[in-house]
Amino acid sequence: FNKYFDAVKNFLLSPPTLMPPKLDRPLILYSRATNVSLACMLAQEDDDMRERVIYFISRTLLDYET
Repeated sequence: FNKYFDAVKNFLLSPPTLMPPKLDRPLILYSRATNVSLACMLAQEDDDMRERVIYFISRTLLDYET
């Protein structure tokens, strides 16, 4: 149990590695809006065809914005 707990804890405590964009590749934009929050992520495929995060942002909406 401790092994799995430690693995999850380490994953949650380590921030994602952001990748600088490569100008010769297309960008991928994800966005999400709910009644209480907004989120957006900009990604791009790396040399191994894995999506890598370039930038992300999210925030909770204020009461008057909902």
